Amino acid sequence: AQRSDGSFGLHEQMRIAGSNLGSTTNGNSQESFAAFVEALAAARRVYILGFGNSAYLAGLAAANLVPYCADAVAVSMEGGNENAAYRLASITAEDTLLAISLPRYSLDTLQLARYALERGAKVLAITDSPASPLAPIADHSLFATAEHPVLISSNIAVLALIESLVAAVMTRNKEAVRLAAELTES
Repeated sequence: AQRSDGSFGLHEQMRIAGSNLGSTTNGNSQESFAAFVEALAAARRVYILGFGNSAYLAGLAAANLVPYCADAVAVSMEGGNENAAYRLASITAEDTLLAISLPRYSLDTLQLARYALERGAKVLAITDSPASPLAPIADHSLFATAEHPVLISSNIAVLALIESLVAAVMTRNKEAVRLAAELTES
């Protein structure tokens, strides 16, 4: 994966990204994906959670879901885990939590996902494998291959799953499709 001199460049990264995307495609069923989309579309509010690098992915997911879900909010942005817990305090059985966690798995993500489950919320997980400690907590999981020879984990497959989910939620909502067309034309 690395060059013989130990360096790492564009072509090595693109090979790894392609491999991770292919593994992610093959490692998830259409049924699991459809269950995710249904839970996101049906929720009164979608809370999106991730710490570390996953916080940025959670923020991206929330920003892109906002126009197409009734309400979508990233809970793990400013203020760290304590403020994330405050933001989740009002989660109910009408809501969905989308938790994102890759190696090294955040204990805070696991605790807050358990809290959401105890409150009756639907819990969705984007993580790297069925062996992830987040997978057994979740009602539904999508697995994003995160292997990387240099970095702790690769985020490319998570990003692709987020884009796929946003597009699927958007196209279920015909008003959202009209809104998106309006926004891109202005």
